[in-house]
Amino acid sequence: PTPSAMLSLFGVRPPARDPPEASEQEVEQQQQQLMEKRASLHAVLEKTQRNLGHFALQCRDNPSFEVEGLARFHQDRVMQIQVELKTLRSSFKEMQRERLRPLRMPLRRVPSNVPCTIDLPSDKYAVIFQMVVAHDASLASIIPQVCKSWRDAFGAAKHYWRTFAVTRPITDMGALTNVLHQADNLTQLTFLFDESKPCLDKKSIRRLLGSQTSLQSLHFVSPGRAMPIAMAALPTQLQNLSIEGNPDIPSSACYTVGTRLKSLSTLHVSEAPGFNDHMLTQLVASRPPEDNTIEEISISRCRGMRGTAFKGIARNCRGLKRIKFARCSVNPQALEPLTSLHGLEDISLISLGRTDAAPAVDLVCSCGPRLKTVVLVDAGHLYNQSLERLADAQPHLTKLVLGMCSSITPDSFAAAIGGLPHLTHLAMGGCRLLGDGALASIASSLPRIEHLLLTEAQGFTDAGIFAMEECTGLKSLTLTPMDDVSSSGLRVLCDYCDALESLFLGRCPAAGVGTILEMLDCCIHLQVLVLTNVPPMTKEEIGTILESNLNLKCLALVPEKAPSPPSPTAA
Repeated sequence: PTPSAMLSLFGVRPPARDPPEASEQEVEQQQQQLMEKRASLHAVLEKTQRNLGHFALQCRDNPSFEVEGLARFHQDRVMQIQVELKTLRSSFKEMQRERLRPLRMPLRRVPSNVPCTIDLPSDKYAVIFQMVVAHDASLASIIPQVCKSWRDAFGAAKHYWRTFAVTRPITDMGALTNVLHQADNLTQLTFLFDESKPCLDKKSIRRLLGSQTSLQSLHFVSPGRAMPIAMAALPTQLQNLSIEGNPDIPSSACYTVGTRLKSLSTLHVSEAPGFNDHMLTQLVASRPPEDNTIEEISISRCRGMRGTAFKGIARNCRGLKRIKFARCSVNPQALEPLTSLHGLEDISLISLGRTDAAPAVDLVCSCGPRLKTVVLVDAGHLYNQSLERLADAQPHLTKLVLGMCSSITPDSFAAAIGGLPHLTHLAMGGCRLLGDGALASIASSLPRIEHLLLTEAQGFTDAGIFAMEECTGLKSLTLTPMDDVSSSGLRVLCDYCDALESLFLGRCPAAGVGTILEMLDCCIHLQVLVLTNVPPMTKEEIGTILESNLNLKCLALVPEKAPSPPSPTAA
């Protein structure tokens, strides 16, 4: 007798033995058998359901005991097969769990004094912890409890923090204050509030802002009723203030901030319908000219702006260099006092709701000789005489962005470009009358051009592309449409402009897989490539394109749209 049998004779139960572990091949065979059984059950289920539907119709049309019995039989059979399938699925899941069980390790609590096995430099921990805590401030109390290394690294990482942006609406200002405690080297801070749930913890807001002795840039997003509290506690050394959303700002708070922030140089206000000229004057023009440090003002989507504040701004902000107004009801003529600022370098007027760009052009022509950047987008229709006058009055421009250029002719464009030899950035939208001649004029008159954008043009051909032989310094190029440019023209373009980092070509049907690969082979520095109306491509072809240039960070290939059938309304 075996030892187990001998033990059983004396009433002793033999120790239980673990079942032998199945080999990988046996497990695969069992899985294959289960899959075959499942397939056969599905086939039987489909056939039984089909028969059940047939007998159900027979019961409705020709009712009889025999047909009704057959219908009930098939109904019971369907339920039985479904139960078998459920059991089969449970067996299959259990088998999967058994296969993964050896890979799982039992969880155990690690004492906080045990060092972490992964040791990273302190600056790497600083970056990781900063992003984690910015997403959820409550994790700041969990990270130090992971291990001793993390606790020490989290305490030391705050010294390396330079920027901190809250990516979720603040619900507990006290927790955020504790997180940023001892983060004394922060220079840029972004707050994200929720207008529906305002955070009005006055003590925490004041304590947080008061402790930031190195803060230079502060950005509020949707501050709402928390804005007056924050404005009363802004650090005096603050240089850049940005407000985005609908702030509840009293005029007295604006005056207090304007007199308190003696180093303020940049002000950005956007998406604030209640912001008006009086508030702007109190913020930037409340100090005398000798103490005023404002250099940049940007106002966007503020319906309360009318332009009455610029007399005080021109009088007290003598060092103003950059000004931008976008989607505001501001008449360009109201900006005329700014022409007395001889140090103005950048002026941007966007979507002012005007039909003629002549007033905006007059304002630009009256500005001082240091003007380098002009942006007139949707500031009214631009005509030939306005463009030529702008080029004659400001020949030292380095950046020119124009919209609504449908009336500009090739001859007027060539004359204006010839008077702007220092341009490095040129963007024109809606230029319906320009084509190959415009590219030839740019190549011959703008040897320093680095950024070029021409959209909604008359159309470009190989002749215009061949004329760009001198544009070897181009870094970004946007041209549309490119319907008449062949694949050889695209290759020549990338051969000439081999320093390109960004390329956008609209309506470019000649860009096939082979052509794109040759383009990427020429432009080895290309990081962004966008082509529209290209032939359809497979996943394998797109993968080949991505592998051909490791510097490529963004690839967008928009295929041609198939002609859709006419709608009943159109018909």
